[in-house]
Amino acid sequence: MKKKIFSLALAFALCMGLMVPVSAEETVSVVWLDEDLVPSGSLGFDDGMMGVRRNKGAYQYGFVDQTGKLVIPLQYSETQRFTEGLAPVSRARDSGWDLWGYIDKNGKQVIPCIYQLADNFSEGLAAVEILSEDDGYKYGYIDKTGKVVIPFEYDFGRSFIDGYAAVQKNGKWGFIDKSGEIVIPFEYGLTGLGFSNGLAEVYKNGK
Repeated sequence: MKKKIFSLALAFALCMGLMVPVSAEETVSVVWLDEDLVPSGSLGFDDGMMGVRRNKGAYQYGFVDQTGKLVIPLQYSETQRFTEGLAPVSRARDSGWDLWGYIDKNGKQVIPCIYQLADNFSEGLAAVEILSEDDGYKYGYIDKTGKVVIPFEYDFGRSFIDGYAAVQKNGKWGFIDKSGEIVIPFEYGLTGLGFSNGLAEVYKNGK
């Protein structure tokens, strides 16, 4: 019995001994933002970039890299996070709502600010909204060059997940694939964010 207890104690001591050097070698680096900047929107980095805004005065938005350096100047009226190398940004207009477009991680405007709303890219496509004189506000999908891949014919559109996107038409929700083909009819009152592990949350008749 004493031998067994001694063996357990020795094993515990060896484990503790092995753990100490690893912990001692761990280092923590802290990056501080300029005192004039605060994070915008959700905290944290996406694609190595984080949105920031001016702390005082009129809000202007830009991006810092993981060293805290301001790499995209404070020149936008609003920004969203980077995904797949692009971020939605909006610019103020003299009249009307600000319009949205996309920039790359160098700050280059790769898709002009011409949309009423713009979602993040997911699986190579992004949902964007335009104002049509005939049909009002409509959603469609563009690729990273700004080419319209799926026409503007939906009342609302969510991001593509697992190859499908939830879209709304005439007050009902269904799902389309990346070619714009309707794969699940418009018969639901509401959906979740989209598919995950082959399943999607949907609501019908309050259930």
